[in-house]
Amino acid sequence: MLTSILPGRIRARLEPGFPEHALQALRAALGEAVTGVTLKHNPRSNSLLITYPPGPGHDRAVRKTLEERLAPAAPCAKRSLAWPSMRSVKRGMAASLGLALAALALRNERAHAWAGGAFAALLARHLYVYRKRLFK
Repeated sequence: MLTSILPGRIRARLEPGFPEHALQALRAALGEAVTGVTLKHNPRSNSLLITYPPGPGHDRAVRKTLEERLAPAAPCAKRSLAWPSMRSVKRGMAASLGLALAALALRNERAHAWAGGAFAALLARHLYVYRKRLFK
């Protein structure tokens, strides 16, 4: 499965257990299609980085070779519990924070606690989704 396509650079996700001889055959086929192709295989993430001299003919030749040689990956299993989109999580955070502040101003401790709890839960989801960006 091709995950990122830029002129002169393609990243492909390989199937688990992709055989080494198939990787060598792919390297040979890409070398015949375009000169100056380099392949970097990362077995830890099971991905393949292909770099080549950019150009319209090169792009088509490399993509055609990859699509012929790489089988499409199996679809991922769906989660049983779907989370709302990040847009609604952010709106919920803003609304619950506003409600918590309004409840505090009106001296309603129970509503303040419930709104604060909702904000904390939505904040935890937000931090979980953006954890890689936050903890670089």
